Order: sequence, then C-alpha cells, then structure tokens
Amino acid sequence: KPTNRHPKRVSVEELVNDSLSLIRPLLRKSNFRLDQKLESDLFIFADRDQLADILGLPMCYVRSSAKDHGRTNRIEGRLERGQKAVVIEDLISTGDSCIEVVKALREAGAEVLGIASIFTYGMQTGLDHLREAEVRNHSLSNFDTLVEVAAEQGYIRPEDIERLMAFRANPRDESWIGTIR
Repeated sequence: KPTNRHPKRVSVEELVNDSLSLIRPLLRKSNFRLDQKLESDLFIFADRDQLADILGLPMCYVRSSAKDHGRTNRIEGRLERGQKAVVIEDLISTGDSCIEVVKALREAGAEVLGIASIFTYGMQTGLDHLREAEVRNHSLSNFDTLVEVAAEQGYIRPEDIERLMAFRANPRDESWIGTIR
C-alpha cells in the first residue's frame, strides 16, 4: 500500500526495506525452523548482506549454473549436508527459477523447508510447479491483494479486475489487454 509519505508513490528503497523487514515475521508465521537462509540469483531487490543482517542468519547464493572458473561452484557460501534452508525470492510467477534453486539445494544435501517470497502472482502454472516439487511458498503479498487494493484506491477501474484475472489465468493469451484507454 502507498505510504503516508506520499499518497500515490512508494520508492523502490521504501518497498525493499519494508519487504525485507517483513521477511522475518513471515518466516516465523510459516513455522520454518532454519539454520540457513538461501537466495536465488534472481533476488536482485536488495543487498544480500542487508537481508542476512535483518534475518540474523548466514546466507548462501545459488547460481543458475555453476561458474566456469575458480571453484566452479553453483552454491556460494557454507552449506552442510542436512542443513535446513529457506529460499528467499522476490517474485514468483511460474515458480521455475525458485524450484531450480530448491533442486540444487536438495542435490547438495540441504533440507529445504520452503520458500518465502515478497510477491506471487498465484498463477496456476506456478502453483502446480510448486506442488510437483513438493515445496510450499509463503508470500508477503499476492496478485489478488494487489488488484483489490488498486481498485479500492482508484488506481484501476472495477471493470479492469476481470481483465487482470484473465491475465493471471493465462498470460500468453493477450486478449485480456483489450482496449487501452
């Protein structure tokens, strides 16, 4: 939601700081009992050290593929077999990128407790992929809430809600775009 500092705008810095500060209670609410917090290489919103400091936990970084130089690690940081981990993600749409991180961690011997994300679209494809990977996501916010608040605060018209839900149901079908006014 917009902040009191300006009724219509939220800076990226405010969004990041607010979101990061909410990750800790989200992890508690989700009953994750973890030793380690991990991030995918797609978590670009904030300095990873800042997030680790906020959570008070060590962190690892999971690359989309192993480096082609140095130690050729895919996972940077200390991760021991059997260690508990939660993947922190900024945005989940199809779930593919965070599921790749979960797979890499499991292959390395980690016990992945789940995913904590800032936002999820709640796309059926993403929900199916998470279920198939046997991993659950706890998110700070979602597309339904975004649309609801946007309508309540006059950012979108009530008739736009159906079109936005059509986008979520099938983003590849561009008929939801309709006439832009």
